Amino acid sequence: MTGEVGLRLERWSYSVLARLSGSSATQGYRPGVLTELVTGCSPLRTLRATLRFRAPVLVGRGARLSVARDATVRMAPGAVLSVGTSPMPRRTTQIRVEPGATLDVRGVVTVMSGSHVVVDDRAHLTIGAQTFLNTGTTVWCAESVTIGDGCAISWNVTVSDSDVHQLVRRGRAARRTRPVTVGDRVWIGAGATVLKGVDLGAGSVVGAASVVRESVPARSLVSGHPARVVDEDVSWEL
Repeated sequence: MTGEVGLRLERWSYSVLARLSGSSATQGYRPGVLTELVTGCSPLRTLRATLRFRAPVLVGRGARLSVARDATVRMAPGAVLSVGTSPMPRRTTQIRVEPGATLDVRGVVTVMSGSHVVVDDRAHLTIGAQTFLNTGTTVWCAESVTIGDGCAISWNVTVSDSDVHQLVRRGRAARRTRPVTVGDRVWIGAGATVLKGVDLGAGSVVGAASVVRESVPARSLVSGHPARVVDEDVSWEL
């Protein structure tokens, strides 16, 4: 009975927080979210971010959420952004949104401890509902990166739409950035790298340590360096 009462109290408290922040009172709720808030978060940073972005934003102790004054963070109704609150050993976690950039959070999104997310000047990053970035992952968005709903991005993954440095081949400068799209329910295995211009089709799976240079058909399994299709009509579950 005590557990049931505690759960009801937690749900009620969450609904109050959500209403105060202008978000939905029911969407995005999960049991234990307030315990996570109290034990794993910086109360001051969490409160400041929640009030600023008008939706629950949980900022872990030691994590940094740095958003320029003229940057935009859009939280969909019911969205919850969790930054560096995972129970794993705490490592530096950072989300940085530069001037003129946009971060769209479409639902419950978890950026685990040790991950780094950078949205460069005037770039646009979208992360879908129920998607998580595991420990040690880096997302570098210099132009446009879109990550769909229900994606599992494993530890030590790199996703980048930019070469960062300018490559010149036979006197001709290569295009430095090309948009990256990760479809819904994509699983990117540990240590994989997704390079500029790649479109990972919905339901596709990227094998561990693969380097993806070309777009991947939906529901395909790719592996290798460079990654190649090794199977089709695949599915996966957590």
